Amino acid sequence: MLKVTFKTVLIIMIIYLLLLSCGSYTTLPPTARYSITNQDRIFNASFDDIWSSVVSLIRNFQWETKLIDKSSGVIKLRASWIYSDVSGNPVNRVYNWPNLEEVEYSNVLRYLKEYTYSKIKIPGITRYSREYLTIKIIKVSSSKTQVDIKYTINVFSSATGFLKVNSNGYLEYQILSNIKSQLK
Repeated sequence: MLKVTFKTVLIIMIIYLLLLSCGSYTTLPPTARYSITNQDRIFNASFDDIWSSVVSLIRNFQWETKLIDKSSGVIKLRASWIYSDVSGNPVNRVYNWPNLEEVEYSNVLRYLKEYTYSKIKIPGITRYSREYLTIKIIKVSSSKTQVDIKYTINVFSSATGFLKVNSNGYLEYQILSNIKSQLK
């Protein structure tokens, strides 16, 4: 009878992961698509008008909120996972760790190319990403308000586990453009 030890199982898992990731790389665009200046983030509107606009926008965003605190001007959305169907179309934003069946064929490359950039090639297949979004609204004066957006993306690669990639500014641009259009 064959004796299976923890060490044997660990070696088999390492070999499996190495074979799974051999030769495949995820290449993202090397630079940001959108450059957001300080001028883009400052609006000629009151804090209350910007706050209302952002809260309305977030409700339409289909991303659950973790914190909405008007006194500090902070809106945090829940950390979420993105994965795709077999064809690579992002289909789900979930708020708990996806199970193996959900991500077995997932590849979020199309989604990542739309929202991120990285100067390095990511070894392996990009199965899913974990994302964080925080919006800070700052009263500059009675008629000027600044909106700071922090969008963080960690991609899970079959070869390396989690890697942080950079936002290319697209999501931030969408949010700021929507605020601007709501104020008109």
